[in-house]
Amino acid sequence: MCGLMVSLCRSVLSRIPTTTNSHSHPHPSPPSSTPPKKMAKSELDGITQRSVTVNGIKMHVAEKGEGPVVLFIHGFPELWYSWRHQIVALAEQGYRAVAPDMRGYGGTDAPKEA
Repeated sequence: MCGLMVSLCRSVLSRIPTTTNSHSHPHPSPPSSTPPKKMAKSELDGITQRSVTVNGIKMHVAEKGEGPVVLFIHGFPELWYSWRHQIVALAEQGYRAVAPDMRGYGGTDAPKEA
């Protein structure tokens, strides 16, 4: 099953441009003056976090459950954490919910070239 998850990540990553234009994002998030809230143990509900090497980069992945894979892809400027409630809900329904951090976000390596 791990091989399937890596293949899915490779497929997704091959379609993501390795360069971005800072002007292409119409709604950049404003800088926050408050530190991020610590995650409560109950919010994670057994979600496993690990790093995998895919296409020469280290990707941070959060996952839970057994069964058919459901791959969650976050948008700008979010992380896997945006899917935490859906990960738990789908794992309880018999799916393996997988949410990687996209390139340059969270624990995933950034592209070498901007």
